[in-house]
Amino acid sequence: MPIDYEDKLFQGKSALLIDDDHSFLTLVRGLTKGIVTTDLPETAKRLLLEGEYSMLITDTNMPEMNGIELLQWVRAEPKLKGLPVVVLFSGLNGSDMTIREVYRQGATLVTTKEFFVLEMSLLFGKDR
Repeated sequence: MPIDYEDKLFQGKSALLIDDDHSFLTLVRGLTKGIVTTDLPETAKRLLLEGEYSMLITDTNMPEMNGIELLQWVRAEPKLKGLPVVVLFSGLNGSDMTIREVYRQGATLVTTKEFFVLEMSLLFGKDR
């Protein structure tokens, strides 16, 4: 019997992805039905408090509230402090924070957007 990666990864819940790049959100939504997306930090915060998600996936570079600030907010919220948080960089060169610093802030995983999309397509792509 094949492993249902989507069920294992999302534990029967949706993941929440926040990014201000609409093209990236569209690309990821096309890879799996297990992801809810938004481009607004305040919407993400409301959704996280009102719903149950298997994980938060956040871009670091956003205008209103960056992904590190959102991560800090999640870790300070009693309901959410144990939620896995994946932090995405557009590239790790020239970033304001080192990977180690992002992990110190409470990230579960730090990766690039490109690698994240590759992993999603391998796990959930049409050929799986």
